[in-house]
Amino acid sequence: MKNVIIENRPLKGDFQGTSYNLRVFRFGAAQPGKPKAYMHAALHADETPGMLILHHMLPKLQAAAEAGLIDGEIVVLPQANPLGGAQVMFGDTHIGRFDMASGQNHNRGWELLSPAVIADIEAVLSDDETANVAHIRRIIGAAVAARQPSTVLERFRKEILQLSHDADIVFDIHCDDESDRHLFIIPEQWPDWEDIARASRSAVALTAADSGGGSYDECLSTVWTRLQARFPNHPIPLACPAATFEYAGWADVEDDVAAEDAQHLFSILCSRGFINMEPTPLPDITVEGLPLEATEMLRTEVSGILTYKVAVGDQVTKGQHVADIIDPTELDPVKARTPLYATTDGFILSRRTRKLMFPGESVMKIVGREVLESRQGGYLLED
Repeated sequence: MKNVIIENRPLKGDFQGTSYNLRVFRFGAAQPGKPKAYMHAALHADETPGMLILHHMLPKLQAAAEAGLIDGEIVVLPQANPLGGAQVMFGDTHIGRFDMASGQNHNRGWELLSPAVIADIEAVLSDDETANVAHIRRIIGAAVAARQPSTVLERFRKEILQLSHDADIVFDIHCDDESDRHLFIIPEQWPDWEDIARASRSAVALTAADSGGGSYDECLSTVWTRLQARFPNHPIPLACPAATFEYAGWADVEDDVAAEDAQHLFSILCSRGFINMEPTPLPDITVEGLPLEATEMLRTEVSGILTYKVAVGDQVTKGQHVADIIDPTELDPVKARTPLYATTDGFILSRRTRKLMFPGESVMKIVGREVLESRQGGYLLED
């Protein structure tokens, strides 16, 4: 295949004789000064919608590459997490969100900028923006390559960062529980990413400078905003904008819909200059960018059975009764119910499909417009 490379990257397991395989597709050719796009699905390995979208994306990219239409390189991992993909319990329950050996969320705790890396970058910064980008990428790449991981989880993260740290754009494709589509980005990407939000048919783009969890997309994009803040006298662009895409919910896996989604993302690659083809029209929708601090992660303080009073997409008002947590061991039907109330005006973005709840768990996300006092700073994510 011309201008198409398929790599199998082995990951040594933590137990002797075991290993995993990370399959990587490269389209076009990496060249200095040429653009690079990176996209993967299923960092949380049991989230399937993105895998199907990239299944439909691969032949489009193959055709473009073989025709010589890719200006630079596009790297795709249709299934980015073989570690989580292998985590099946008792033949029935697939656990891809967390690493079972360590308990770590596969999309938390990512980091590129250590104090030593920042010090190395400071030593080479100049008034040349292009040179600064090249130096920053070189130093970060060398630091990642020098890592000495001791576990397969660390080896996996090193491979992913080596593949993506120098990209000009990054799509990290996920899904939610029962949800409308949305994406997470840093504020500096809005409204420039409005077309990408429309391409994903998102209901909203949720923005946060730092959501507090060290998510993979923020690990990449905030390299540049953190360096901008640290070295304001040197020109440093947002050279690696990234996003977490939430393609609706677990059950939203439909072949024809995924094919349309792949076409829309392919169109973005065309309009953004990664592929020398005319873009196709994007969905004619309006997407608003709103601060993640205005989205309430409504939680329960008691255990019991979750029942809803509202559906995904419904508008609600502050104080509205939106759900109940029911204790089935309570004789009095009134005492058995603990009502949950909306804490902001907004719309229901997502709900939990699992109905047996425990204290502290989030039951739904309500997207509002006003920043909530309880959501200012700290950890802004759902888990």
